[in-house]
Amino acid sequence: MEVNGGWAKAMEHSPVPAVPRVFLPYYQRSRHIYGDLKIEIIDAQGKLADTVATSKHRGVNRATWSMHLKPPTVPPAASAAFAAAFGPRVLPARYTVKLTRGDKVYTRS
Repeated sequence: MEVNGGWAKAMEHSPVPAVPRVFLPYYQRSRHIYGDLKIEIIDAQGKLADTVATSKHRGVNRATWSMHLKPPTVPPAASAAFAAAFGPRVLPARYTVKLTRGDKVYTRS
């Protein structure tokens, strides 16, 4: 998956400034009950960039990646005053999506 992280090049053809995010649709034949169900975003160096919340319902589901790295660890007062709840945007690159469902792993670049 090729992303631009909300940088200027990604927005040059858009008439409305968009909030940078990626929608990750996935299908589950049955409801997931046991084991882990998680979506991980892996960068080009193979490091974990982010983990996305998932739904365990059957059918078509859609997870949303905010295209931000994890926020820094700061004292509670600093996070309220300086919006430290968000990490920096990801750099333009190729990322891999890894869905883990129990003991099965599915990947997509």
